[in-house]
Amino acid sequence: MKPKETAELGRRANLERDPGGTLLCENWDPDDWSRLWWVRARLVLLSVPDVDEYEAALRAKYMQYRTVDFAAVLVFDVLDVVGWSAAD
Repeated sequence: MKPKETAELGRRANLERDPGGTLLCENWDPDDWSRLWWVRARLVLLSVPDVDEYEAALRAKYMQYRTVDFAAVLVFDVLDVVGWSAAD
């Protein structure tokens, strides 16, 4: 995978114009579509002046983040969550 040349990604510029966003998580098994499910969260970007607490929490939980610098830490509020599953 080609590394990004800048931390100024288009997605971040879009969030500056409109702080709303959506996170979609889905899972499917190509051999068993009855296991299909998805969850969608509607989000809004929060303006957090000090993200040190969030950065520390990520470093404590995930070993791969302990030795790298973050370009940014974005904090969102979850407005609502909906989901669906093929199974009952």
